[in-house]
Amino acid sequence: MNGGGDPGMVSYMCGFLFADKTHLNDLYTRSSNTLQQFWTQPNNELPALHSIPVYVLTSKNTFSAGEEFTYDLQAQKRATVIGETTGGGAHPVWPLAVGNGFVANIPFARAINPVTKTNWEAIGVKPDVPVLADDALTVAVKMISDAKK
Repeated sequence: MNGGGDPGMVSYMCGFLFADKTHLNDLYTRSSNTLQQFWTQPNNELPALHSIPVYVLTSKNTFSAGEEFTYDLQAQKRATVIGETTGGGAHPVWPLAVGNGFVANIPFARAINPVTKTNWEAIGVKPDVPVLADDALTVAVKMISDAKK
């Protein structure tokens, strides 16, 4: 489970998995009418990672940056996603006090994937191999074992 993080960290982590600079995601901010692009910076410290099969395990609690990592790799056909559909949080939010101790999280930007031209907001990332989260590791190990035969 990953409940969130930063798009910059997603790009950094993906840099280990791509041999070439790869456009992963954009964030469009309506108030400033700006588009911030996120690209991998290939990391050559472990070049074997550039070509090995990647399996991402998900649950309904995977959210935000954890979903972006999953969605970006899936859209680039760089990973097989195994598990449950994720939580559906693609739009970054700002907390806004609304009175009486309540806070509303208001979206201020939206993710736009360069491959799909959309994102996972409210629908989550759909796994390639849908299984219960508790079974995802077992399924992944079996898939890896079968691929070696």
